[in-house]
Amino acid sequence: MVIPAMAFMSVLEIVLWFFLPAIVAMLLYWTAHMLVAKHASESTMDAAKWASVRVGAIHALILALAFSGLRAEHNELQEGIDNEALAIEQLYRGLESFGTPQAQKIQANLANYTRLVIEEEWPSMVAGAPLEKADLLVDTIYRQIIELSGNTNNSGLASTLLNDINDIENARGQRSFDIDEPISVVFWLIAIVGLILTCVSFFPTPYSSFRSLFLGMFAGINGLIFFAISEFSHPFSGVFPTEPTPFVEVLERTIEAGG
Repeated sequence: MVIPAMAFMSVLEIVLWFFLPAIVAMLLYWTAHMLVAKHASESTMDAAKWASVRVGAIHALILALAFSGLRAEHNELQEGIDNEALAIEQLYRGLESFGTPQAQKIQANLANYTRLVIEEEWPSMVAGAPLEKADLLVDTIYRQIIELSGNTNNSGLASTLLNDINDIENARGQRSFDIDEPISVVFWLIAIVGLILTCVSFFPTPYSSFRSLFLGMFAGINGLIFFAISEFSHPFSGVFPTEPTPFVEVLERTIEAGG
């Protein structure tokens, strides 16, 4: 079985995020032991243990808050994408109730918009920007819905159509805002300094292969958390990008299947 190049690079990046900090921490621990730690007094080791526990706890709390916040934002983004696709499907099916050339024209524009999102806008969002052509098409559909709603006596259906197109615009706007969520330099500074201080406070303890391994595991897990935080801040261009799967499903099961 041949592993795709992108999958291999993704796995390689994850491995590097784990092993690079782990190896650096283990080498620094060994170096500190050779230069300083084997001469440390018992009181120094007690102070180091006290510091490692407390600094490590604060460091873990900061990472947990950052991770949970970005994870929540990522879930909201995915929910917004699902809602946008669902609104397209509901609007497309609602227009079938009219059976007029005007409604069919709107359906054709909805189909074009869905294909445009999948084929052109998603690559554009990977590059860091929504597609202006898609924005213009949504505006056109909105005006067509307003005109169609004004020509019908079914106020309930007209209200539903307006709600659907509003949902599409709102979800689309949120998706555009979430293209790139750069992490503050201050956060990265605090996170890296916290990792360094936690590791340094571990250095005065007597050296052993098991202690070195445990320290490497701690630094490696931190590296993986840094990787996850970085991924969540770039949902469309990361190693595991958000895919337009809901739009593809709507296109296949509703639009191309004839509703």
